[in-house]
Amino acid sequence: MKVFLHFSFISFRYNFLQKVFLVSFILLINYSSSKAQCPSGYTSATVNWDNLDYLHRNGSIYGGTNPVTGLPFVTTAMAQTQYFAIGTNQLTISTAMPVGGSASLSGDVTTHTGDAGATGADIYYIPSANGQTITMTFQSEVQNATFTLNDIDKNAVYTITATNAASTAQTITVTTYLGTILTIGGTATARTITAPNTALANILNTGAATISVAGPVKTIIVTATAIGTSSDIFLSDITACVADPGFPTNYYSSYTQPFTNQPAYFLASPQNLTVYMIDPATGTADALFSDPGTSGTRINSIAYDPINHWVYYVMDNNATPPSNLAIKKYDLSTGIISTVISNIATLGIPSFIQGIEYAGAAFYNGSLYLGIEGTDGISFSTNTESIIWKIDFDGSGNATTYTEVFGTASDNGSGSPSHDWGDFIIKDGQIITHATGPTTILNHYIHYNLQTGASTTYTGGAAAAGQLGQIYNGNVYRIKSDIALYNNNGTVGLPTTITATSCSPVWVGDAEDASDPFKPKCDFGDAPATYDPIALSPAANQKACNNSTLRIGSAWGDEWSKYTTSDASGDDEEDGIGTVTIMVSDGVSYNHVQDVTVLNNTGSTAYLAGWLDYNANGVFEASEGVVVTVPSSASPQTISLGWTAITVAPGTPNTFLRVRLYSGTLTTSNATGWFSDGETEDYPVISQSMPLMIQLLDFSATLSEEKEVLLNWKAYADNNAKGFVIERSSNLTAWEKIGQINTNTSTFTSDYSFYDHQPLEGKSYYRLKMLEKSGSSKYSNTRIIQVDKLITKLKIYPNPAKNDATLSFSSPTDQSATLLIRSMTGEVMIKKTIILASGENKMPIQMTSTVNGLYIVELITTGKTYINKLSVTH
Repeated sequence: MKVFLHFSFISFRYNFLQKVFLVSFILLINYSSSKAQCPSGYTSATVNWDNLDYLHRNGSIYGGTNPVTGLPFVTTAMAQTQYFAIGTNQLTISTAMPVGGSASLSGDVTTHTGDAGATGADIYYIPSANGQTITMTFQSEVQNATFTLNDIDKNAVYTITATNAASTAQTITVTTYLGTILTIGGTATARTITAPNTALANILNTGAATISVAGPVKTIIVTATAIGTSSDIFLSDITACVADPGFPTNYYSSYTQPFTNQPAYFLASPQNLTVYMIDPATGTADALFSDPGTSGTRINSIAYDPINHWVYYVMDNNATPPSNLAIKKYDLSTGIISTVISNIATLGIPSFIQGIEYAGAAFYNGSLYLGIEGTDGISFSTNTESIIWKIDFDGSGNATTYTEVFGTASDNGSGSPSHDWGDFIIKDGQIITHATGPTTILNHYIHYNLQTGASTTYTGGAAAAGQLGQIYNGNVYRIKSDIALYNNNGTVGLPTTITATSCSPVWVGDAEDASDPFKPKCDFGDAPATYDPIALSPAANQKACNNSTLRIGSAWGDEWSKYTTSDASGDDEEDGIGTVTIMVSDGVSYNHVQDVTVLNNTGSTAYLAGWLDYNANGVFEASEGVVVTVPSSASPQTISLGWTAITVAPGTPNTFLRVRLYSGTLTTSNATGWFSDGETEDYPVISQSMPLMIQLLDFSATLSEEKEVLLNWKAYADNNAKGFVIERSSNLTAWEKIGQINTNTSTFTSDYSFYDHQPLEGKSYYRLKMLEKSGSSKYSNTRIIQVDKLITKLKIYPNPAKNDATLSFSSPTDQSATLLIRSMTGEVMIKKTIILASGENKMPIQMTSTVNGLYIVELITTGKTYINKLSVTH
């Protein structure tokens, strides 16, 4: 009978509790569904204590002292005012209430298992006096704020109030659950929750009250009007509708998406003092910058701000215990290193034992996310959590606010690490972090949703010493001394070995840290937008190892973005062209020449191309392009780009010129597009309708009895004219310059003549290239001369000569003469007066002081000049 009665009592109690929990479960489903209902322009977000660390001052670590600074790890101020992310908003919780728990396992605990509203970890408060409050303040107003207080019992009384940003009281709704012991009273804007003198077990929700404020709400205050004889309560997760926009997807894409054919990069550092940009497709590491190393031995916790082009990082100093508490910044635009925060503890962030070393960082949605290692890295007996903090800055780059966004146990308190920090990245509002180490317990990835507060853990694939990097499209990579694609499920693909470029320090050991997407500087064209019609394929030459040896002009142009202007003035480092040649738009065919100063000291041939938009249609067409090779030279060279026989219609407006230098092959189809090195420069070009101011009136060529060709011409030329270049050819294809004569400045119409003392045997063609000071030119018609047999009066042997040569000349009479030896550029190498005797004369020439090459030898006698060529090969 007793057994039966006992069984019946147990059955009754079980059935009762089953019904209570069933109804509570149904209510919970309805409650959870209602949480997700947000008005237009708002999105539901949650403060989830399962993935956060509530700071306190219990135990030897949270309540202990930093051995380096002598200051508390967690100060009273840190514990009494805490900041937590709720979506893109911030929730401040201020209270003097102590928190409960076992030693270091305090604050956020899972002790209460009969939660209503939200299960998992709660904040375990133990009010110590009547009148103590918990003040929850949202950075900006929210809608539909909801949370639950669990385990209100033993004569406890709580009062709930809420106000909006204008301090107007808001209506409070309190929901209780089946079998509740609580009494709800007060007014609509000041609800009271009263419990009888009843003790409740932690598996029950009969002492639970869910508080909802439709809002808009800025502040909610929970007051312990009477703490009762068992004062502990549990605060559940906090959910509210926060104003959009939420977390952006593809945040990095607009800043770091590569150009067509350009690699996608992320930043990483190995075990040295250098940060590299990494091409995960090839494993290539290209050094970006180095720290002098005065404050540490390795760079860690890298985060890249793609808007300001700042790289945040910390220095690991290998001290025991670590002493570094400073965050540094490298400005990629100025090359300046500065300290952003000298001591994060003064900001309000606890540093625990390992300071800010050995963790990770990321930059996302305009904020720096900094990881702090909780455990000591030695005993793994701290019961601490590793935390990620969001740090915001003002317009001057000064830190303003800090917010906790994620926390997870770093060890189990008894010698085993739980999440000995590997690294983390942030992707589309989701933190992906992994533990690092050889043990099974560390072999996991955690994916944490910053909006909902939910997380998923994947085991496997988190290799020891691995770091995480991300490129513009969200692809995540695990990087050590090799790189492997992370599959977003705890596994990685096949690895690619890392190799540093020839101009970078070698990659040392495994990665120390990896980070966000990166896009390096380029040099862009700055002509109007029509000249670069495809956004991802502008004329862009990437900053490269050989910038100092391959460039246009005296300086390589470095820009983060293309600055298009109406007059091509967006680039302040366009110095390859001193004077832009005027385009002649008179409808007459002419030759357009543009000189460009370039340096190619790479040891290999480079290519220079130019595009003159001479139809002024806003497009650099392939038919408007020319390409020339640029030999390697230790000195800058002046390279001429020539457009032959172009005709520009009268009335054509001003236009633009683009020149591009590249170590690889260029074609006339490459006016736009990305190149891995070199430079692009754009220039405005004036269109001048006035025709060339040299008008050829007559031009003839005759052969003398001494087999010399005499060219005579008459021309009109004004002050804008420069002169005439005399050219000769044997086949009408290959032309050589044989002389140049300036225009006569004393009169507009003049007669000119030129002797070719060394004509070619056979048929020769002659033409005049008429030059303007603007650089424009045009050609005359050709003249033909037939020479059956040459009479050579000036002979040189041996030819080629090594050091010395002999001149032989047959003089018709005794006379004095001048001997000139010039380089092919016209520089006089030797000049002296000699006495010729009638008949054969032989004269030695010493060429020991000259360099290898071809030289022009001139013997100038009374009335005539004799010319030959001498090749010197030492």
